Parts: sequence; structure tokens; C-alpha cells
Amino acid sequence: MLIVLIAIILPINHVEAASTITVKTKVQYYKGQQYIHLTGGKKSVTDMLNKTFKLHAVKAASLDKEDKKLNKNYSFTTMASVKYNAKEKISVVYEDHMYAGGAHGMDATRSYNYDLRTGKELKLSEYVKDDT
Repeated sequence: MLIVLIAIILPINHVEAASTITVKTKVQYYKGQQYIHLTGGKKSVTDMLNKTFKLHAVKAASLDKEDKKLNKNYSFTTMASVKYNAKEKISVVYEDHMYAGGAHGMDATRSYNYDLRTGKELKLSEYVKDDT
């Protein structure tokens, strides 16, 4: 009986230890602005990250609307991409571009880096200890 119980329990524990959290990503749009949408993984974490990623697009759409009120040729756009999605971590980058007249627009980049197990934001200072 003990051998049967061990044979049943050991494979289950082995599978749980080997399982990892993975998510699928898809580019979606909010009023013409890109954002990343996640599926799979831990629902509470995925839901939180989806809100964060979509909020960036919502803000971009609002800025674009404000810019166009000032001048129909002005614009604000954002492009979203996944730079890393492995080992239970994800890095999503938004490249924002604002044009408000002149020879060229202004660009900015925002990176969102998270642990997919906990939803905790990952900061460079946690991985790089030396200021140089």
C-alpha cells in the first residue's frame, strides 16, 4: 500500500515543481493606439497587467485627442511590443511619438517589466547593484 501511495504522489509533485507560468501576448488597439493583451497565467496577475498595459493606450488616445484639438496635424501615437516573455517574467515596451509641428516629432520609450508569478514590477536596481 505504501509503495502504491508513493508511486501516485511522486509524479504529481514532480509535475508541479516543473510547471511554469506562461502567458500568450497579442497586440490590440484602443482608439487606434496599440497595447499588449495577455492571456493565460495567473488570472489576478494577468488582469492587473492587462489594465496597466491598456491604460497606457488610453492615455495615448487622450493625448492624441488633445493634440488634434490644438492642430489637426498634431498627433500622439504609441506602439507596443513584447521584448521578453520567458522564465515567468515579461517585458513590454511602449514607444511613444508626439508630433506638434516642426521638423520632427519627439519620442519617448516606457518599459514595463513584471514577474508573472506575483505581478511585482521588476526594477533594474534589483538586478544591477553597481552604479557604474
